[in-house]
Amino acid sequence: MGFFDGVHRGHQQLLNNVAQVAAERNIRSAVYTFWPHPRLVLGEDTQTLQLLNTPDEKQHHIAQHNIDYLIVSQFTEQMHSVPAREYLTQLVRQYNVQHIAVGYNHRFGYGGAGNAQLIADMSAELGYTYTVASELQHNGTGVSSTQIRNALRQGNLALANAMLGYPYHLSGRVVRGEQQGRQLGFPTANLHIDNSLKMIPLAGAYEAVAYTNWQLYPAMLHIGPCPTLDKAGARIEAHLIGLDTEIYGCQLSLSVLNRLRPTRHFDTPQALAQQLQADRREVVQRLSNVNLSPLAPINTL
Repeated sequence: MGFFDGVHRGHQQLLNNVAQVAAERNIRSAVYTFWPHPRLVLGEDTQTLQLLNTPDEKQHHIAQHNIDYLIVSQFTEQMHSVPAREYLTQLVRQYNVQHIAVGYNHRFGYGGAGNAQLIADMSAELGYTYTVASELQHNGTGVSSTQIRNALRQGNLALANAMLGYPYHLSGRVVRGEQQGRQLGFPTANLHIDNSLKMIPLAGAYEAVAYTNWQLYPAMLHIGPCPTLDKAGARIEAHLIGLDTEIYGCQLSLSVLNRLRPTRHFDTPQALAQQLQADRREVVQRLSNVNLSPLAPINTL
């Protein structure tokens, strides 16, 4: 049970526990989640809401952990008003639940009154066993969706990816830009992400692995404005190293690995080109002896 934004390493503990119990008892495993996010339905601070996964990405990551069913319940104001005991009773009876796994801080039911203690208290009455996962830590910090979002806001992809257990993904369609990068010898694919809730890391230059047209490429990724070329706004542009074909209109997916440097203003386009050459050498050096397949973005399947 949970929203599972990010399907991070803490979530993965739950998924693995459910899959293990299901295998031992010869029953089916399931994840129970909901959509849309409660803040969207309740109108609570919706302008700042950012999510680590789109629904499709979440489904993909959950499926990697031997889960038989993904149950996505539509979150409504009516669902929000259901008391915790009634919510849990309905869930257990509707799906013939025999075991429940939740995180130590999971809340459910009206006012968030339901918690791990209530699941324990009602287990005998409703006839299920339960597992409550303790907090998973990374270098002394609890692994959570909030901590991962904070890391992305700071451009700390190493920390975000370590907590996620996989590289952070950005996916979308390649749209036409102003082709100024091409004039510098660095043609870029401009990525348009349809889902406005998808969280974008801090502006800067990044090392990435790109996937398009059934091929993987080392990539230089730029997020944010480019003041040297008078390009404003939250742009997402990738230079795919080794790509020699047009990919306008194609789907492009990126695994974001490391932040190379912040965005900065260069005195001339030539100075920017020199920096881009240095960025490319760094990316090539980092990835030259790396098998890109384990780093592949999720829609390579």
